[in-house]
Amino acid sequence: MTTGMNQVILLGHLGSDPEYRTFPSGTSMLRFRIATNETYLDKNREGQTRSEWHDVVLWGPRAEAI
Repeated sequence: MTTGMNQVILLGHLGSDPEYRTFPSGTSMLRFRIATNETYLDKNREGQTRSEWHDVVLWGPRAEAI
């Protein structure tokens, strides 16, 4: 892994259509939202599900590859 690079793996569901843009400079950007779910037992031992939303933005070659 490259120094200074964070790696995250998110498994979830897209919240809307991804937005792909190319700027006048030629730089590409891809933006999308992913919902991940966590299932747990509450204090009454009943199953609960909590969703968390993640905003993802990719630039340059990474945006173009996806």
